[in-house]
Amino acid sequence: MSADLSAPVQAAAGWPLLGAALVAVSAAVLAWPLLRRALRTLRGGASGAVPPARLAVVYERRIGAIEGRWEAGELDARGCALALGRLVRDYCAEARGVDAAALHLRDLRARFAPAATVIERLYALEFAAEPAAGRTAGAPTLRAHGTPPAQDGPPLDGAATRGALRAVRRLIAGTDGGQRPAALGASRGSGPVGARGPVGACTPASARAAHAGAAPTGRGPAPTVPAAVREAR
Repeated sequence: MSADLSAPVQAAAGWPLLGAALVAVSAAVLAWPLLRRALRTLRGGASGAVPPARLAVVYERRIGAIEGRWEAGELDARGCALALGRLVRDYCAEARGVDAAALHLRDLRARFAPAATVIERLYALEFAAEPAAGRTAGAPTLRAHGTPPAQDGPPLDGAATRGALRAVRRLIAGTDGGQRPAALGASRGSGPVGARGPVGACTPASARAAHAGAAPTGRGPAPTVPAAVREAR
């Protein structure tokens, strides 16, 4: 009977090495996202260092290309703002290690306040109202009493887009101090907003004079009474 028994089959010497290699590859795949995030943070996200000059040159070229398309009429103000928003988010990820595309604006402000301020300004352009001159024939017009239809925001204009381009350039150059810029280049409450805003410093002198001499509405000054009428009284 002992002749029928055989010794155990020995495993090949290469199997332990193959198993160790598979374990190492699996660990590397699982750890790669965490390692990549740590490398981005060490590259400058936590220290707040100014990005390398080469990176600034690359993004300046991208800004110039977007500006050229806008000036050529290939992009309107909203399209330009959308393209600039994507550029700013790419810059946050590449230069600062911040995944701005996956962050709420409030969270981005806590991690990279200047970029959040610029993106908020671009939002104002994306959701601004169309100018009256650019509306189509079927768009709403002024009402009978001169009251304009409601708008989603201040009207679009070239100055607002120019201001957004300058803000993005300051961010890329590292010269943005994080101050909150006024939406669409005008400070809040400093002048008329749309066609229904208050009369302020941005109102032309002729309009202010007409407003000052208008009939009283409960808030404006009383009209001037001629001297002859005062004497008759």
